[in-house]
Amino acid sequence: MISSYTSIVRDAQKARWSLDDVLGSLHGLDFSRPFLPETLVHTGALAFLDAPGRLHANHIRAHSYVRTFALVERFILPFVMLHAAESMHGATDRLLALMQFGEEEAKHIALFERFSEAFELGFGSACEIIGPEQEIAWSVLAEDPLGVALAVLHIEWMTQDHYLRSVRNAEDIDPEFRNLLRFHWIEEAQHARLDTLLIEEAVATRSDAERRAALASYVRIVESLAKVLADQVELDIEAFVRVGGSLDATQRDEWRGSQTAAYREAFVHAGVVHPRFRAVVEQHFDADRSVLTSLAQRFEWSPTA
Repeated sequence: MISSYTSIVRDAQKARWSLDDVLGSLHGLDFSRPFLPETLVHTGALAFLDAPGRLHANHIRAHSYVRTFALVERFILPFVMLHAAESMHGATDRLLALMQFGEEEAKHIALFERFSEAFELGFGSACEIIGPEQEIAWSVLAEDPLGVALAVLHIEWMTQDHYLRSVRNAEDIDPEFRNLLRFHWIEEAQHARLDTLLIEEAVATRSDAERRAALASYVRIVESLAKVLADQVELDIEAFVRVGGSLDATQRDEWRGSQTAAYREAFVHAGVVHPRFRAVVEQHFDADRSVLTSLAQRFEWSPTA
């Protein structure tokens, strides 16, 4: 176990980047190009939008995308630091790995908030975000810590799926935004390794009944995330109208249904079905692996959801 933490510390040092590596390029965002690939936003399903309207919708989704990451990292950061506090008198490499994890999560929050500022200057209109962030974060942290660890691992592998499957080779999107997501993914790849170790440590002390309770806690967390993402869709609609878009009642309903499904596919389904995440659940929560299949079916992309 110690050697595993040691390797994570070593590899994380190689992958580290500073805010200055990324922030300088954020003022060069090209608003004539989409920021996110269509596979993550599904704005093409909104057939009533013309090309400029789809571009505005894409930009609004890109803004909420990074702010949603900032939101979830608001509960990941204290979760990690609580583990670090418990390690103060334990193995040094474990403590160092957790402290690095926490520092990097704080850095990601700062990065996404700086992006939000640069975005609104270029976009020309405010885009509201779900909240209050602290309230959402503490509601997650009130759950079983092992369930929270599973939710964190879900988010980390979801990040990898988004970048490798959709973002990395998307030549049509703004290169500076793609670069921002690349830097985020680089460090999240290390975090997934560390979180897996935390889960392995936790399950070793849990009975089968306690493991089932932790998995149920994870399900509650992702279901809550799905609910707040539906609230974000309403804010996106208003952001679109503020920037000059026009939507009648039927179009609002179509946007609401299609984009709620798109958000849930990106932030819930992509994590639930990731093979590395499923492998951890199937190894340690064998009796309840069907829970993931049920979640995946509920949140799979469908434009008519």
